[in-house]
Amino acid sequence: MMATGKRIGILAGVIVCFLALTGAARPASLGKQIRSLVESAIKGKKTFQGKKVGTGTFVYAGKPTRLGAYIAKQVQVALFAMSSAGGFEVLDRSQLCQLAAEHELWTDDRFRDSDAQKIGNLMGVDALAVGNMEVFGNELMITLSIISTVTSTVMAAVTREVPNNKFNSKLLGESMSSFCSKSGGTKDVSNNGPASDFKIVFEPMKKRYELGDKLEFRFTTTKDAYVTLVDLGTSGDVTIIFPNRFTKNNFVRAGQTITVPSKDADFEFILGGKPGREIVRAIATKNPVTFLPKDFHRMKGPVRSLSRKESSTLTRDISAVKANAPASKWAEDRVSFEIR
Repeated sequence: MMATGKRIGILAGVIVCFLALTGAARPASLGKQIRSLVESAIKGKKTFQGKKVGTGTFVYAGKPTRLGAYIAKQVQVALFAMSSAGGFEVLDRSQLCQLAAEHELWTDDRFRDSDAQKIGNLMGVDALAVGNMEVFGNELMITLSIISTVTSTVMAAVTREVPNNKFNSKLLGESMSSFCSKSGGTKDVSNNGPASDFKIVFEPMKKRYELGDKLEFRFTTTKDAYVTLVDLGTSGDVTIIFPNRFTKNNFVRAGQTITVPSKDADFEFILGGKPGREIVRAIATKNPVTFLPKDFHRMKGPVRSLSRKESSTLTRDISAVKANAPASKWAEDRVSFEIR
């Protein structure tokens, strides 16, 4: 009887040990580690009070994976849980990714620090939580960085090592094309497809630019339309370049080629600032739409440069109008190019 009892005791110990080991591979344990990681970065820091925080991507070797998507979701959950006590607001990741797709800010699902100011201006986001993963033997190192969208500086950075168990390793090896991804290329056509014969074709006069070059655009619509051109500069500044002080009426006739600036305009676009990627969005609507009041008389220059608040308001207004517009009444084109 005593021998039998010892066997039972040993067997019970083995079962307990086995359960403990398999429990380490559960997603819940990684979730707890991520929540602890976020707390280390945020808790007790007054710098985040009154801020709006978004969650970006977590990559492995520069690529998006299912594990990175899982971690990003857990980071957002942790931020939401801490937002009330921390006095900050959290932007839903789906809204952020929709914005990034519309403005080609994540062309290959990787977030770039240079995009921080652009996202900040467009969405009124003050900080972004992004990160990466590295494998060291049986350990997985997760790095979380919270970047200011105003200065592009790091507000907080923490790392955490977790076991690279079967669950983590499996998801780490599964690449994915998230809802932030795009079909590829530097030029995207949105609401400009075969479902409607209402289109706008928009292009710069040159394919390559350098600082100091003169910048010109031209566009044509297939139907009479009202056109708005929104420029997202390399520094993240948002400018409505059409209509402008010299072309106040943005109604154009079908088939008419419009040049911006117009030939009789008393101004030119000279590329200044810093090198990087410039993005210009061309929106055509069948009905007149005023995204922002056209107060040309109070403008200091020929085009309207928007404040951070105005930029985020414009983004929301465009999304709202687009969501309710049928394909027959909304057309859009967009170009992006590198300035060297």
